[in-house]
Amino acid sequence: MEDHFCRGCGKKLEADWNVCPYCKIDIIEECSNCGKGIDINWHSCPFCGSQIHKTTIEEHKTHVHSDEKKSNLPITKWRKVSSETHPIHNIKKKIAAVVFPMTSNADKYYTEGVALSELGKYSEAITCYDKAIAIDPNYVEAWNNKGNALYMLGKYSEAITCFDKVIEIDPNNDVAWTNKGSTLHELGKYSEAITCYDKAIAIDPNYVEAWNNKGNALYMLGKYSEAITCFDKVIEIDPNNDVAWTNKGSTLHELGKYSEAITCFDRAIAIDPNNDVAWTNKGFALALQKKYSEAITCYDKAIAINPKFALAWGNKCDALQKQGRWNEAEECFNKAKKLGYTE
Repeated sequence: MEDHFCRGCGKKLEADWNVCPYCKIDIIEECSNCGKGIDINWHSCPFCGSQIHKTTIEEHKTHVHSDEKKSNLPITKWRKVSSETHPIHNIKKKIAAVVFPMTSNADKYYTEGVALSELGKYSEAITCYDKAIAIDPNYVEAWNNKGNALYMLGKYSEAITCFDKVIEIDPNNDVAWTNKGSTLHELGKYSEAITCYDKAIAIDPNYVEAWNNKGNALYMLGKYSEAITCFDKVIEIDPNNDVAWTNKGSTLHELGKYSEAITCFDRAIAIDPNNDVAWTNKGFALALQKKYSEAITCYDKAIAINPKFALAWGNKCDALQKQGRWNEAEECFNKAKKLGYTE
């Protein structure tokens, strides 16, 4: 049985659920043509055969950058880029009960491509997506996922070409607009990325990934107040989004509002105690208030969660130096340096 993922929050769902228990959006909706109940993961209505334009998204599980879980702000001395800073989404297609013969082989190649992507075999996945596209040139899921795989290989310009193809076929594909924005962000084209996120948000005003990524891009442009507005929008849609709370805290920190930032990090940690980025950022905010012992406790929490978190080791070194604990500080610095930390 194929996995189901919520189009709102990207979390895994059970096949028989009608409402996402995480973000509360409907999983079952009516076919716009025949009015019968359909699963949002389906590509075509099994009753009347009409196309379903609102495609379910799945957040890619494979590393984009350095670790596997949080969407946070770009790297500075105290902040880590994480795997979902700019989420690239695979589109999962569930084959309906009635499959047209002309697309059956395309679906086969597409499914193989998805499986290879999940294994991190992106070049092989691209070969499969290309075969699906050769059979069905308008196969938007294959185009999008090919772009995803190219992104994972660092081939950003080629990835954008794929997302542009999706948009050409389906201008209202919010996933493709967001993925294009994410890729432009990697190229440092933050204003262009924001334009893409705005397109996605216009299509789906509750698209939390687009709002979060827009906030990240605004942060990179130094537009901190506007960035906070975006993170607040995510929190309004999903109050339990620890990513948005972490990002809001990071941005408040840039404005020198350390106490408010710590409150946000605490909210993120309450939602997900294993949010190593929130622990590290809280530690740095405490260190700036000269609360070094409390800061070290936070860094230790982050390191327990992620022993390879170079930034947490480096920041712990700084805090230990402030306390005159030179031998311990040197041990932390050596550990951080081995993990790639630079001052």
